[in-house]
Amino acid sequence: MSTVILIRAGFTDYDEHHRVLGTLDMPVNERGVAQIRQITQELQSKGIRLQAVLTSPDDPACTTAHAIAEAQGGVKVKELDELKNVNQGLWQGLPESDIRKRFPRLFRSGKEDVTAICPPEGETLSDACQRLERVLSKAMRKHEVFAVVAPEPLATVIRCTLQH
Repeated sequence: MSTVILIRAGFTDYDEHHRVLGTLDMPVNERGVAQIRQITQELQSKGIRLQAVLTSPDDPACTTAHAIAEAQGGVKVKELDELKNVNQGLWQGLPESDIRKRFPRLFRSGKEDVTAICPPEGETLSDACQRLERVLSKAMRKHEVFAVVAPEPLATVIRCTLQH
């Protein structure tokens, strides 16, 4: 059985301002750099040695993954398109509060089934889950201990997929 270390990508300015990141490339901010430093120290203090770090090719996940891999002594980073964040379509870049105001019916229906919410020109959480399953099962067959670095909401989708 594999050990999967799920690591949330370092914070960005979008996180600080409660904006929807989606698949947008956004650099890690100062708080994110501090988070990465804390994660690398925690892995070291617990004696966790990773065999690989999986991530998307987009920031902030990619920057976080490479920093963790470097701190682990140059562990291989695999950048996979299947690990791109959930596509939030036309909601990307918008403050969460604006989206809730502009799409109240969609948010009410999301309380019944959050996996069914689909932003205009985006994807559902169920769609994201389907593209993750193959990547995760392949990595679990190949590695005993590996990390997956992802921003929200993809990190939550990964957690739910692994626990399901």
